[in-house]
Amino acid sequence: IWLGLILIVVVVFGFYFYFVSQQTRVLGVGEELMADDFGFTLESATWSKSIDNGGVSISRSGQFLTLKVLVSNHAKRVDFTFDPNQIIAESEDGRRFVRTTSSSQPDATENEKSVLSAGESQKFEITFDVPGDAKNLRMRVQFGGRAGEILDWLLYGERWFQIAPE
Repeated sequence: IWLGLILIVVVVFGFYFYFVSQQTRVLGVGEELMADDFGFTLESATWSKSIDNGGVSISRSGQFLTLKVLVSNHAKRVDFTFDPNQIIAESEDGRRFVRTTSSSQPDATENEKSVLSAGESQKFEITFDVPGDAKNLRMRVQFGGRAGEILDWLLYGERWFQIAPE
C-alpha cells in the first residue's frame, strides 16, 4: 500500500511540474511580476549610444539599455533586500549582458543593495551594455543564481518582461 501511495504522490507532483513548467508568461511594460510578497514592474526601457558616468560620457559600438524598474515589498512585516544584480537582461539566444555601474541607486549601500521595508516601493534605473547584434531582449528577475533560476522554472515556468526594440 505504501508503494501505491508513493507512486500516486510522484505522479501528481510529476504532472504538476510538467504542466506548470510548460507555461511561459511574457509581461509587458507596466505589468507586475510577483515573487512571493515582492513585486517587480518594468516601467520603461530606453536605448542610448552613450551614457554619463560621473561627468564622463561613455560610448560603445553597441548600445546601452536602461531599465526603470519599480520594486515593491507587499509584505506586511518583512523587509526585502533588493540587489540590482537580480535584474538580468538577455537576448532570445540566452546571452546575458553586463550591467554597468553608472546608474546610481537611491539609498544604496556600497554594494548597491537596498533594503525596502514592509509596504515600501522604490524605483531603480539599471543600465546594461548590449552588443548591436542582440535580438529580442527580455528582462528576468533572478533569485539565488542559476540554482534559483532552475527552481523558479520548476515552480512557476518561464517568466520575463519583453523589451521593445530600439
